[in-house]
Amino acid sequence: ITTDPVLPGEGRHTLYFASRDNAGNTGVIKFSVVYVDGAAPVSAFNIAGAAGSNGWYVSGVDAAISASDDLSGARETLYRLDGSTFAVYASSFAVSAEGRHTLEAYSTDNVSNLENAKTLEFGIDVSPPVTGYSRAPAPNAAGWNNTPVELVFTGADSVSGIEHCSSSFTVMSEGRDIPASGYCMDYAGLSSTAALTVNIDTTPPLILISSPAAGGKYAGADVIKADFSISDNLSLVSSSSAYLHQTADNGTPRGSLPDLIPVVPGQTLAAADIDDGVWELIASATDYAGNYSYASGGAFEVIHPAAVIVRLKLEPETLNLGSKG
Repeated sequence: ITTDPVLPGEGRHTLYFASRDNAGNTGVIKFSVVYVDGAAPVSAFNIAGAAGSNGWYVSGVDAAISASDDLSGARETLYRLDGSTFAVYASSFAVSAEGRHTLEAYSTDNVSNLENAKTLEFGIDVSPPVTGYSRAPAPNAAGWNNTPVELVFTGADSVSGIEHCSSSFTVMSEGRDIPASGYCMDYAGLSSTAALTVNIDTTPPLILISSPAAGGKYAGADVIKADFSISDNLSLVSSSSAYLHQTADNGTPRGSLPDLIPVVPGQTLAAADIDDGVWELIASATDYAGNYSYASGGAFEVIHPAAVIVRLKLEPETLNLGSKG
């Protein structure tokens, strides 16, 4: 028997009671079920989608919120997304917009205990980054380099941002259409690749001169043959030239004879048609990569025989002057 207030702990309680009057009469014992709930409900988030990296999803998501209360039970949950007005939660909902999102929610139970709002942040990024590259040095107008080429890969991503890209590297070897590639990855774990080809030729064109040979001498009816070749096995020859070049004049009047004569492979020239003196065959070439080469076949000589002048000495007695009158 007590006249003090009854303060049961949290939970479900069955309270039995009866009343007694001042004459000692006791009434019928009765009971009542009493619930004591001083704790707020607990809300929880469940985000379903393709998980990427660093808290990002790489697909749209389905967001669900649950609330639990072991005593009086959860009554309702209110939520909002990205700072919108709180609304009563009824069922899961889809979120598809790319970017960062903030989901907030709180619940109340059946005795009006109010939960502090909970917050969940997540991101959605369904777009791979854009991967680009730069090369140094840049190729020439023909698409060739004549030095090693350094490749640097860079990326752009407007949603989750670039986490890392392939390390730069240098293509050292010669070749045509050398494949190279690199990639960039964003913070969501999405990646893309950039591929390219590189043309490198560091070897100048090859010039071979076999005629006229160094030390040769040509005179009279001799024929001088310009026997040479110019080749490039990689980027190919873009321009070339070859000349017979006079380096010393032996002194015979040149007249209209030139001291520089363009020639092509296999061309022949008569020695008599060239000014006498010391000559050489020179050739130069440039390939499509910009490599330059120059060669000389060495000095040879063109000789024009000196003119023969005959002087006769006539004695008087050798002359038949006829009879004297």
